[in-house]
Amino acid sequence: MEQAAVRDQASWDQVANNFDLLFSRVDDILDTQIKLEAQYDMTNKVVEQMMKDQQLLAKQIENTGQAVARLALDSTRRPFREPDSPAASEASAENPFHRNHQGTSPIIPPLRRGHGGLHSGVEGSQKFKPPVPKLSFPHFDGTNPTIWKSKCLDYFSLYDVPDAMKATFASLHIEDNAAKWLQVYKRQYGLADWQSFIDAVVEKFGASDYRDAMEELFDLTQTSTVEQYATAFENLKYEICMHNEGFGELFFVSQFVKGLKYEIGAVVQSQLPQTVDRAIMLAKVQQHVLEKRKGRQQKSLFPPRQQSWSARQDSKSSAPAPTMSKERQLLNYRKSNNICYYCGEKYDPAHVSICTQRPKAQVNAIVVNDLDMPLSEEVVA
Repeated sequence: MEQAAVRDQASWDQVANNFDLLFSRVDDILDTQIKLEAQYDMTNKVVEQMMKDQQLLAKQIENTGQAVARLALDSTRRPFREPDSPAASEASAENPFHRNHQGTSPIIPPLRRGHGGLHSGVEGSQKFKPPVPKLSFPHFDGTNPTIWKSKCLDYFSLYDVPDAMKATFASLHIEDNAAKWLQVYKRQYGLADWQSFIDAVVEKFGASDYRDAMEELFDLTQTSTVEQYATAFENLKYEICMHNEGFGELFFVSQFVKGLKYEIGAVVQSQLPQTVDRAIMLAKVQQHVLEKRKGRQQKSLFPPRQQSWSARQDSKSSAPAPTMSKERQLLNYRKSNNICYYCGEKYDPAHVSICTQRPKAQVNAIVVNDLDMPLSEEVVA
């Protein structure tokens, strides 16, 4: 029993030692995390200070350029002075740096304004480089990492960003879901090396771009207009060429013609285009020709407007007229039902004298006066 108790006590001691070791390691990790956060804060401060220094330097360069411009303008307004002594006259255009007997430099002719602009007695005057314009750093949201990498390199070259700050500087402009991935990456690997960092970004967000673009290119076919098909094709072409420059122009021409509709692709293929731009132009021309031909066929199927109108008029005139008018039908109905034709009441022989709608009889008389006589030759004469 004593041995079992000793073994149990030894086991518990080992467990306690393991816990102590685990807690010590956790403390070390926390200390390391605190140091990394402090280093990250210091790096951000250094970046902000660098940006402020760059802005101050650009402002100083701009002020210096303005001061030089004012000096040049003042020199153009300064009158030319003749030399006071023969020694000073020795400083000619052939020897502008000749010194007189007093050890002073001669007066250099000021700038003169001519037809070609400002001229000076001293050739090869120094030109001042204008300050670099302020540009915003490109942001990254997880799409097109190769393009973002190229923009970052251009920005670093333009503003002379040190190598030690490139990865940190770029990480500050990562957004959306890519920013969450960045937090995990920094905890595991840090941001010390720019090349390792950008390789990890390209591998994470652009590993399958080249393969997907190739598959879409092989499956792409024309389903609508040539313009929409050409836009989609060129987009895939550029994306493939970003990853692999080994494909020639004839490869893309053959793929473009293959995806066209048959009635367009057959004509384009017969012209043997050497570039994609040439194939797109031929496809647009053939599409225009087919549209015009289709319009002519539709016009031939339908008669002209005047002919169709005359045909409708003929059809109306040839239609059989109604056998009976409404009035005739009404008279037949009243006759068959023994109803008065005029007022619609019940008809009997006595109704004739009392019907108010029946027309009354009229008496027409001809009056002959003395002047009425038969015409004869004597009367006419």
